[in-house]
Amino acid sequence: MSLIQPCLACKSLKRALTVADMGRILLIIAAVVAALVLLGPLVGLALTLLKWALIIGAVALGVTFVSKWWTSRT
Repeated sequence: MSLIQPCLACKSLKRALTVADMGRILLIIAAVVAALVLLGPLVGLALTLLKWALIIGAVALGVTFVSKWWTSRT
């Protein structure tokens, strides 16, 4: 008896997909699609908030440098 024969005799390999199995697969696919649909706007919102934080930080840093330069000049 070779090592391959027990695998070929395995009943789980020959079992066909039932309606419950197909429903479970469709449910998993639907959950993945719903997660991607919900994740897109959340990532967009996070990147928008990061962009505005960087812009506000750059403006604040510029104002700080200009005010220090202006006070050291006079």
